[in-house]
Amino acid sequence: METPENAAYCSSWLPPEDENDSGAKLAKSVNKLNDLAVAIQAFNNRYEELQKHLEFIEQAIDTRTKELRALGYNSTQGTAENGVVQSDSNPKPEEAKAVEKEKEKVKEEEKEKEDELITLCKTMNSRGLRKYVLTRLSETASLREQVPVALRSAAKPSRLVFECIGRFFLQGSKAYTKNSPMVPARQVSVLVLEHYLLSGCVGNEKDVEASLKREADSAAVAWRKRMFVEGGLLKAAEVDARGLILFVAGFGIPSVFKDEDIYNLVCVSNGREFSDALLQSQPLLKRVSDVADGMMKKGMAVKAVDLAYTFGFEEKYSPQTALTSFLQKSEETWKKAKQDARDFPSALKVAHEKYLAALQSVVKCLEGHKIDPVKFLPGWQLKNKITNLEKDISDTNKKIDEKSMLKRKVDKNNSSNKMKIPEAKRARFTGKDASVLSPSLATLQEQRIFSRMDGNSSYDGSLSAHLLDGRSYGNYPNNYLTAASASDSLAEKYLGSAVASGANMLGGAMGGSFSGYQGDMYRYHGIGEGALSHDRSVGQSFVGQSASTLNNLYGKTSTEGFAGVPEHLSVGASSRSGGSDLYGFADAVFDM
Repeated sequence: METPENAAYCSSWLPPEDENDSGAKLAKSVNKLNDLAVAIQAFNNRYEELQKHLEFIEQAIDTRTKELRALGYNSTQGTAENGVVQSDSNPKPEEAKAVEKEKEKVKEEEKEKEDELITLCKTMNSRGLRKYVLTRLSETASLREQVPVALRSAAKPSRLVFECIGRFFLQGSKAYTKNSPMVPARQVSVLVLEHYLLSGCVGNEKDVEASLKREADSAAVAWRKRMFVEGGLLKAAEVDARGLILFVAGFGIPSVFKDEDIYNLVCVSNGREFSDALLQSQPLLKRVSDVADGMMKKGMAVKAVDLAYTFGFEEKYSPQTALTSFLQKSEETWKKAKQDARDFPSALKVAHEKYLAALQSVVKCLEGHKIDPVKFLPGWQLKNKITNLEKDISDTNKKIDEKSMLKRKVDKNNSSNKMKIPEAKRARFTGKDASVLSPSLATLQEQRIFSRMDGNSSYDGSLSAHLLDGRSYGNYPNNYLTAASASDSLAEKYLGSAVASGANMLGGAMGGSFSGYQGDMYRYHGIGEGALSHDRSVGQSFVGQSASTLNNLYGKTSTEGFAGVPEHLSVGASSRSGGSDLYGFADAVFDM
């Protein structure tokens, strides 16, 4: 046990304390206490925040419990009348008062917001209105109810809305990146335009400024132009197309807008989602009705029905009858094209694809308007037809690939044997194969099938003129019709380039193509004493004639000769039987 004497004895052995050391220790202790006080204060703040949060949650739970009890009381009364015994859940008077107080508080807050919004509209504060909508973008449902009502209180709603949306539409699509402030700004403008239509002010406003009308027309034209520069209306973003269709619905449709533009804007913007707003614009409704009428006359029944369902005038066309007629015509065209194209896989594939697109468009239209195609069009079984067509297209693609591989092998063999042909100068070639008589006949036949699928009846009538002067008629590209240079290609193919070049020197008549044709008949001037003439027109000699009735460029045709070349071909016009013929001419060329 330690005694006072021992303590005194031990203390006598400790070194004396330095005054500086004691001061440092004191300062260090004070600093630690200060840090501790700061930590305690921070903890206290966090604790108070957590406590408030818990109190808020508890209050919310109590409020919700009171509401549920009130509902339970009502349900208890209803079931008690039916003989069901339940516990009494009649809320206490204090709880009922709390619920009423909470409801009144919510109503007051909403009233304050409405008062603020109405004040902004009455004072024509376009910037304030824009900011108000921007800060409440997540509350789209309440905005859809409040903003249209507030716009009615504005002195000039059209001017207020026009100034509120600004000129965001001039900004290119590249500005709307993921985190760009332009994205919510554009969304605000589109919402304000939609609310403007829902307000019912469109068409009911008195004394609309003429200057505003001009500004709005210029803005719509500039908006459309910018979208065309970026690739067209069909490639526009949905929100961009929605903004433009809402704008022209509210401020008028400039004359530069075509019927196709209106339809494309409605489709790209998914107009059925906000059709209630579009229906408030009588000018747009009339224009859309006219567009649908034009489409129906042109056989575009699916598009017309789509517009009719979107804008609520479907009884005008009887969609079921219109779509049934469209499907019947499409099926008839497909069957006829399939029969004609049975030997042409490429044409057969096109026929399948066109019919498939027609069926898919009908299904998409009906399902887009929440209509069951099976019930609406009984007996057609559109889904099964689509599945079968997709399988047919896949099989046709395999045939096309096989045909392409075979053609490449044949071309390779022909090119390797091409240089050996000139050795047999007087060889005679059988001209019974249509591809030998004219390499383009198969292509012409396939093109005729494409023409029938497109419903073009002028194909046969324009073919002769197309062959003669290289003009383009309808949808027939020049690369499909290469018979104009058949004489050159045949001579070079079977007799070599030397004969071909020599043939071009025959009175200067065979060089190039038939682009020098003048009139209904043509003549090739011969060497020396006469000219070689035709008894038939070019159209007769190339189109619709069998090998036995074709007239060659040099006289009567022999089906056993070279590609339609006669056995004996005269040079002079006075005699049909001379000693000089094409092969003699070729011999002379080779001997040069």
